[in-house]
Amino acid sequence: KDYHKYIVDKCNEYNKKLFSFDNICNYIDTKLLNVKYYFPYIDYSYVPQNRFGKLRCSSKPLVGVFGTSSNQGKFSLQLKLRQELTSMGYKVGSIGSEPSAPLFNFNFTYTFGYHSTNLVSNNEMVSILNDQIYDMELDRCDLIIAGSQSGTIPYRIQNTKMLTIYQHIFILGINPDSIILLVNDFDDLLYIQKTINYLENISNAKV
Repeated sequence: KDYHKYIVDKCNEYNKKLFSFDNICNYIDTKLLNVKYYFPYIDYSYVPQNRFGKLRCSSKPLVGVFGTSSNQGKFSLQLKLRQELTSMGYKVGSIGSEPSAPLFNFNFTYTFGYHSTNLVSNNEMVSILNDQIYDMELDRCDLIIAGSQSGTIPYRIQNTKMLTIYQHIFILGINPDSIILLVNDFDDLLYIQKTINYLENISNAKV
């Protein structure tokens, strides 16, 4: 059964708003559309124009949240950090890589995980993230929290799906000042140390 089509048709029939994690463009008939819909995606309209590759230097502290695998609570940690810092009077900017981030009022969502819709090149991804951080500076955020996806370095290089290319581009785009690394109790200590070494070498951040 095509559940995408079924859900879109039911939302259309009962005039319900639809928030989807998946790209549902192929299921939307604009001539018959009664429903307001949204799904996170990144395309060329987000790319800053006439920059010729130049990047801005941020004056706001940025904390990156990374992990050694998936299902570690990285997104929950971002929410908790924002809650605690906001309660202390700080204005916190948030960049999320989870498709649910817009539902939690994140300033910007850049999904690059499972089934994400990302239509730009690696260099353009860096430019987009850099530009969004600048927008948060203009919005007078005191600091910015940005959370990555899944692992940080590959366990093995045996399949292209094991590679962490987008995580690499993400850290270049956000250029964090400090990094919180989530680990598992079953992680090999050497793998954790390699992850820390990588993060501290690819950026100026302290893990």
